[in-house]
Amino acid sequence: MKSRTRTNKSRVLIALGKGIASTLAIELAMLFLHGGSEVKFAIIDGGEDWVAEAPLKQISGHSALTSKHKPGWFYAGLRFDATILVAPSNLTQQQLITAATADPVVEFILNSGNNYRILQNRQLWPDNHDDLLPRFVFNELPAQPLRLSQFFQKIFAETTAKIASLARLQNLSATITYAAPVQISAHTDSEPGWVKRLRLALINNGFKITAESGDADVLISAYDGPQVCPEGRLFHSLPTLETSSQTRLKMIFVSSGVADNLIEGTPDTVFIRRNPDSLTLFDCHGPRLLPDVTGQCCFARLADYIVTHLSRSDNTLHNRASRS
Repeated sequence: MKSRTRTNKSRVLIALGKGIASTLAIELAMLFLHGGSEVKFAIIDGGEDWVAEAPLKQISGHSALTSKHKPGWFYAGLRFDATILVAPSNLTQQQLITAATADPVVEFILNSGNNYRILQNRQLWPDNHDDLLPRFVFNELPAQPLRLSQFFQKIFAETTAKIASLARLQNLSATITYAAPVQISAHTDSEPGWVKRLRLALINNGFKITAESGDADVLISAYDGPQVCPEGRLFHSLPTLETSSQTRLKMIFVSSGVADNLIEGTPDTVFIRRNPDSLTLFDCHGPRLLPDVTGQCCFARLADYIVTHLSRSDNTLHNRASRS
């Protein structure tokens, strides 16, 4: 086997639990390896009954991390661009989501990255973890094993695309402001829970949150309540946002009282409306819905959208420069 030490290529950790999906997840690992990624394996939750360590070492070039064996890379302080957990137990899921564990393998997984995909049967998904869902994206395992191959190809494509986008956009920064009018600020939360979810989603996508809006790549105006006119009446309007030359994208949350036909996004300005279980996003292509469902937080989807948007704008600028 050739050495698989990292040379500016992505690093992926695949943790295998019990079940036929873990047995067949060798195909997922091979997709990453053929795509040029460095792959490490961990075996969790008694997955030894479903996968053998020898084939894992043969295809990856490294011993797997297990509860009984900690290979050299366990102590090397590695960071992974993506971590994929296949059919973890309820206990492991709970330990990851709450960040409370005494298991060294689970602790290693928890501390070695920010981009997590949990491949799990839907009935085993957690009921509600709003504060931490942006860090963990759940994907439903197919009920029929014959569909696993196509499913793994989809996971590979989505994960690779996200890794590539993040790699092209290093040292991104974002500023989130939530400024209610002075007249009603005493009756308004200084920072609602959903703003914390948004901040966490951005951090988990590699953004640095800054207090100075003039230095941020992304400027987000999060207040979406009513405004107050000089006479003291409440009204709803489409907000404006002043930016600097450093700002690459403006994200403006709008009140539910603003009519859709008054909202029109541009290539560098996106408007967002919060709904009970979703976000409606208005960009230059028109409105789109980002649902907030179990295992797929709408704010995580919004952070993914921002990364993809900036990545595409970088490609556009690069192509224009090449043609000129």
